[in-house]
Amino acid sequence: MSSPQLAVPPTAALGAPQPTSFRLTGAGLITLGVGLNIPFAILGATFNYPDILRQPTADVLVRFQAGGAPLIATWYAFMAAALFFVPVAVRFSTHFT
Repeated sequence: MSSPQLAVPPTAALGAPQPTSFRLTGAGLITLGVGLNIPFAILGATFNYPDILRQPTADVLVRFQAGGAPLIATWYAFMAAALFFVPVAVRFSTHFT
């Protein structure tokens, strides 16, 4: 008498992460790395970030105002990339808890 076959592998039945889940998490981590570095590089080239933070406040504000809408858009892109860290971190943590 043979044992009945399971419809899903035992590891999947126990809730173990599937290879697709690992790929999705890996893709998220790569996207996060690239997504954070692109606006950081643009800020470095256009606003002298982070070195400008060592300058007097008045100089920083003058440079910020001179940057206009493109500089503000770059800061928003940097913020959005940082927010993407939240779902990636949650997804990553599910593999190790």
